[in-house]
Amino acid sequence: MAADRNTKGQFEKGRAKTGGKQKGYESPITKEFRELCADFSREAWEDFMAAWYKCEPKDKVSTFIKILEFNCPKLQTVTLDDKREVHNALTEKLRQMSEEEG
Repeated sequence: MAADRNTKGQFEKGRAKTGGKQKGYESPITKEFRELCADFSREAWEDFMAAWYKCEPKDKVSTFIKILEFNCPKLQTVTLDDKREVHNALTEKLRQMSEEEG
């Protein structure tokens, strides 16, 4: 068995990557497809705008939202659970006021 493999035949952790697809590589088919899509978008722009002006406002909004999904990533809700005990003058005063009312 090779020196850089463990008893199960797996490569040891930290081994440098050799062979295979390099980082950032784009296949020629993917590259060509993206170029075709870009060319089509440029060529069909005037037709798209003519159709856009004929749309009703609700259809324009729907279309605009769908187009945005390709250009702006969707944001996800982030929940922050801060369990730290923070003691300062303001929080202490608010706590006292809360206890006096309740």
